[in-house]
Amino acid sequence: MRRSPRLREPTPWEAPDWDRSAQEWISEQLDDLGLRQTGPMQARPRPWSIVLTVPTSGGTCYFKTTAPTMANDAALTDALAREAPELVLTPL
Repeated sequence: MRRSPRLREPTPWEAPDWDRSAQEWISEQLDDLGLRQTGPMQARPRPWSIVLTVPTSGGTCYFKTTAPTMANDAALTDALAREAPELVLTPL
């Protein structure tokens, strides 16, 4: 069956096993930071991105991934965190 051109492309987080892959990556990053996850993640999906709220031994961490059209989001967030650290969370 062909996909209608009017339907949007699936987002990366809609792929099979994305949740498992994201959880593994988050666990590795937390280990590197000396943190451990202390509760279940909460997902907030949007058409353009998904944010996972992750409770940890060091406080709440956030994992965000974006649709390919928003690929510059991480670099922009990093720049804004340097310019206005009182307003923007610093990426880990």
